[in-house]
Amino acid sequence: MDTLLPPIIKIDRRLYQKNPSRSSTEIALVGHLEEEADSNFPDEPLAADDTQEKPVFSGPKTACLMKPVSCEQGKYTGTIYVPKIFHKKVIGNNRATQKKLEANLNCKLVFPNQLSPDTNIKIVTDVSANIPAAISRIDYEDLFPAPNKLHFTLANLLLADQKEVSFASKLLMSFATTELGGLFHLTIRGFDCMNDDPKSVYILYATLLDNAEARRLQSVANNIADLFTQHGIHSGRREIGNPVKLHMIVMNSRLRCERQRSRVITGATADINRVSFNASGVLNDYADHTLIEEGQFDEIQLFSLLGEKDTKTSFYQCVAKLNLLQANSQTSHECT
Repeated sequence: MDTLLPPIIKIDRRLYQKNPSRSSTEIALVGHLEEEADSNFPDEPLAADDTQEKPVFSGPKTACLMKPVSCEQGKYTGTIYVPKIFHKKVIGNNRATQKKLEANLNCKLVFPNQLSPDTNIKIVTDVSANIPAAISRIDYEDLFPAPNKLHFTLANLLLADQKEVSFASKLLMSFATTELGGLFHLTIRGFDCMNDDPKSVYILYATLLDNAEARRLQSVANNIADLFTQHGIHSGRREIGNPVKLHMIVMNSRLRCERQRSRVITGATADINRVSFNASGVLNDYADHTLIEEGQFDEIQLFSLLGEKDTKTSFYQCVAKLNLLQANSQTSHECT
């Protein structure tokens, strides 16, 4: 079963879909056919499903209702914000995805002109319940890490116990006495993926603009990775001298898989596997898009991927950090 596009089942004049994140037999109401009254959804703003998790961050969602649902001449209209970067994905090749959505949920999707600055999509339907159902099918929020968790990975370590964690921390802090050159001013521009087929991607990442600062970071990353490799704590089969692949992950199918699993009711069975996504639209339309222009990066941190996460950031616990503003002054320290 396709986790992203579960099959629609028609029973009488109602539309249901199997929910692969809960059980193989459970079906959930997702819409109604024309001319059927719906007393459960009055003509007022539709609230989000109480079973949905809270947004990972407070910024705009991938697809979210911009204003209350309106009703004119028996037609309900919902206006949702969807970044234009995803419009092609919602439309699909030869409008196949759009037509399937419209047929399954008995609605019409209205897109802005390509030259228009407007990014909103309108959902027009005879039944108000079909609007939140359509939004749930369009929303790709689960693929995105929270903005405060964006980072460049310089090295992955395999640390067996606290003694090795302390050793790795000391190795990192030893860089405080080297000529790091202070904080980095980096421009993050363009995107790339980890595989050859952009239509079937598991990870999409942002890339660095190739300039002196990016090359300096590359040199520092290589030296740090070489140091950890030399002392036998770098994970994988890395050899000294192999360059680090610098990347900032911005879309990750593993996140979606984990978040969908977290919503499964306790005791229920679920078969949720990692599913790829189509990144060709992003790669074609935003090849030169600048995410950050001359942004300041002032710390190199060592994180523990195991154990509890930081209560303030919900990110991994920091074990040690190298402050680039105070490098060469022996001020780097273990996180507290």
